Amino acid sequence: MAHIRDTPCDPRIPRYFYFPAYFTQSPDLPEALAQRLNELDVDQRGEPHTRIHSVSRDADLYWLDLSQFRINPYFKLLFSEEGRFEHHLGRWEISLREEATLNSLLVNNSTSNHLLLQAVGSMQIVYPPCKSLGIYHFGDGRFKIFGTHALLRRLRREDGIRVIDLVRALHELAPALLSTWMRHAEHLRDQIKDAHWIDDLWKIPGTPRFRICLDNTDMADDCSPESLPRVWMASRESSAMDRQLGMEAHITRQPYMFAEKFRGTREGEWLPKELFEPMKSETDRHPIEWNR
Repeated sequence: MAHIRDTPCDPRIPRYFYFPAYFTQSPDLPEALAQRLNELDVDQRGEPHTRIHSVSRDADLYWLDLSQFRINPYFKLLFSEEGRFEHHLGRWEISLREEATLNSLLVNNSTSNHLLLQAVGSMQIVYPPCKSLGIYHFGDGRFKIFGTHALLRRLRREDGIRVIDLVRALHELAPALLSTWMRHAEHLRDQIKDAHWIDDLWKIPGTPRFRICLDNTDMADDCSPESLPRVWMASRESSAMDRQLGMEAHITRQPYMFAEKFRGTREGEWLPKELFEPMKSETDRHPIEWNR
C-alpha cells in the first residue's frame, strides 16, 4: 500500500484506499495496524473533519459497509448465472443479463425464478437486518463529480429491507441503467479514437452494472445547491453531491464511495490482455500506472 501511494500520479485525481469494514472493525485488530489505518483515514480525508469521527475503529462504529453482513444466499442465487453478482470493497455489484428483453434484464423470466421469489421475497436481504441501501450506477448524476457513481434510489425500511424490496427496485431501474451505460459506452468509443493509450479512460464498467452500498436512513435522496448556505457559493454543487452521497456520515465514507479497481482490471473488462498497449510510454508524459 505504501509503495502504491508513493508512486507519482496526476495530482488532480485523488487516490483512495478502502479496506472492507469486516477487517477494519475486527475487535482483535493489532494496535499497530489499527493506528496505521487511522492515520490513513485522516490522511485521505485531506481536510478538517469536525463532526466526523476521526477513528474508524471506535467501539460504537460498527455498521460501515456490506462486508459486515451475511447476505441472503437465495438472493445471490438469482444472479448466479455468469457470475453477475460480485461482493467487492464492502459493496455489491450486480450486472444486467446479456441478450435479454426489457422485462428480463435483471432476472430470467423462468417459472423456477418466479417460484423462488415468491418463497423468499419476504426474507431479510441481509443478517442482521439493515434499514437502508443505496442503489448507484456509473452516470453523470445531477451534480457531476469525478470518480463517483450517481445515486439512482435509496431504499429504507425500519424493520429491515427484504429481498422483494431490492429486486423490485432493481427491476424498475434496469432500463434506465442500460440506457445510461450505452450512452457512456458510445462516448468511450469516441474518446478512444483520439486519445493516447496512456490515458486511463476505462472508468465505465464493461457491462451495465448496479452498485449497492450500505447507506444511512438520514442521507438525503435529493439535495439542491440552492438550499445550501450562500457562503458556500462556488462549492455548492460539490457540497450538495457530498450530502446526497452521505460523505459526512463517517471519515471512511469518501474512500468507500470512490475506491475503484486498478486500471488493469477495469481495462480487462473491455479488452483481452493480449491487446493491452505496452506498459511504457515513449513520450515525455508520465508512464502508465496499471496499479492505480
